[in-house]
Amino acid sequence: MPQNLITESELSKIERVKDMILTPTQYLKSSFVEGEQKKSQSDLCGLYTYHLKNKSRQEIYYFGSRHSNDPADPMFTEIKKAFVAVRPDIVLVEGCEGINLNKASVIEKGKKEADVTSLICCGGESHYTLKLAVDAGVDFESPEPDLKDEIAYLEEKGFERDAVFAFYVFRQLNQYTREKPQQDSTKAQKSISQYLETLFYELQSATKWEGFEYSVEHVQRVGRTFWKHELDFIDPKVPIQYVDPIPWPDSLDSYTKINEVAAVSSMFRDRYIVGRVAENLKEHKKIFIVYGSAHAVVEEPALREIMR
Repeated sequence: MPQNLITESELSKIERVKDMILTPTQYLKSSFVEGEQKKSQSDLCGLYTYHLKNKSRQEIYYFGSRHSNDPADPMFTEIKKAFVAVRPDIVLVEGCEGINLNKASVIEKGKKEADVTSLICCGGESHYTLKLAVDAGVDFESPEPDLKDEIAYLEEKGFERDAVFAFYVFRQLNQYTREKPQQDSTKAQKSISQYLETLFYELQSATKWEGFEYSVEHVQRVGRTFWKHELDFIDPKVPIQYVDPIPWPDSLDSYTKINEVAAVSSMFRDRYIVGRVAENLKEHKKIFIVYGSAHAVVEEPALREIMR
């Protein structure tokens, strides 16, 4: 049997291993969360890394990042240090699923891109890590599930369409607030509408919900239903609270159905990521992963089991 094929028994093991992924409640009790309280002012705040090796001399290096679009963030130096030290043969990055079917164009564009500052401002740690991979001639992937499959799963779990729609919009708005400078409300409203056009198209294509309104105005109405007040789309602290999957004890009173959607979505994604890591181990010796630190923490027990 070719080495890159996974047997039924291995698939069964991987499915069992996925059940070891931490839930949001278990994440709250992790040593990472406790440790963050002690290093809140440190350059290492929000970062979580580990290096796993197995008997077959394979390696997984997981760089759990804080999401950042600040070129001056020392995190980017740490990512490069780890990348150079590990010398991976594939990197896995968050939220860039479009690269999987367009590797040739990504490589071509990456080789021409010389302005790392602009790269980080636009794409944060994912685009920066991709640049490192392209320059080093290393393979890459963004192990994200198909949006259509993820939304179908959320609907199977009983979530109403408005909550699912609002989750994806506010998750995107959180990225917007990291990437865009503060603007007055009139300019921001226009800019946000333009920024969300691609997302609305992707959601419409993935859902095909007949008669559903994919618009900023609709998400504002949905937001008022959940939070009973007018939403400030340009406050960077607000959108992340709306879509945080973690039930923090001091904010349980503001934990809504949309946060529940976020929790189920995160678990769906984490299970998919772990599955893709297992598949990549059939073809690669050294895997370098850059995802948000929460993903690194919750996936660690499963990945350690895979590497045993």
